[in-house]
Amino acid sequence: MTTRHALQVFVCLEQKLVTKKLPVRGLVIKEPYVSWILSGEKTWEMRSSHTRVRGEIALIRQGSGLVVGTARLVDSIGPLSDSDMRGSQSFHRMTDESIEDPSKRKWRHAWVLRDAQAFHQPVSYSHPKGAVTWVQLGGGEEASPSVSPAHLLPAQISTRSVEPLADQVPLLNSIESVLSSANYFKVRETKKKSFWVHKLLDAGVFIDKVDAGRDRISVITHPDTPLSSLYGMAGVEIPVPGTFYHSSNMREFPKRMHRGANPIPHGHKIRVENLSSLRAALDAMLVPA
Repeated sequence: MTTRHALQVFVCLEQKLVTKKLPVRGLVIKEPYVSWILSGEKTWEMRSSHTRVRGEIALIRQGSGLVVGTARLVDSIGPLSDSDMRGSQSFHRMTDESIEDPSKRKWRHAWVLRDAQAFHQPVSYSHPKGAVTWVQLGGGEEASPSVSPAHLLPAQISTRSVEPLADQVPLLNSIESVLSSANYFKVRETKKKSFWVHKLLDAGVFIDKVDAGRDRISVITHPDTPLSSLYGMAGVEIPVPGTFYHSSNMREFPKRMHRGANPIPHGHKIRVENLSSLRAALDAMLVPA
């Protein structure tokens, strides 16, 4: 299935609500931050210390008595320096003034969230006295999430979770956070690659998970993607014109003859130096040439 076909399915399928149980644990978050997380504008929730919690959590709007959505907590990073904080503002959304504010310097640990999903109808709960950060919910209540890309994918697109290799995890989690914040969602994954599609536009990219395990960031784009917007961009290395990266894992991309007897999928492999350059490259490639 091509990127365009996947997007057509995403747009055209009937929107149905899905009933699910609440996660056992809920994280209390102030406004407007919880809304930013649910909309995908914010993927790092800044806290004063690390957390060992991982997996699906409920998102609680502070002071409302309501669970408003869910997300997956995949990593805990920090403490971050001033430079780190300024270089990751697209993830945590703190302003320069907030970063420099002495009273807010303790918020230097990023709890990395993915796959945030707003509920169609928020769920009320009983807030325990004294609970500030976490609330035990018990996992018994049920809620109807609003429609999200993962619920609209056709059966032939695999959304099964593939356990990454141990050395891929730290950088890979951060790369996926960048893609989520740029409005991409994951539709297929193998041991070596994952395929991501933009929520609104006809754009799809592969992430090279093997390179992530080698502490490198590589994105493979469709061979028809114009690269002119990336010329001269700091921290971005583009391929020589007319050269392509080939892989049988990239079945969503068109095929061409390469070294073997049969055609093989191909695309542009772009290497970037850091997460900020990755986000800049993703945004630039969405701008019409």
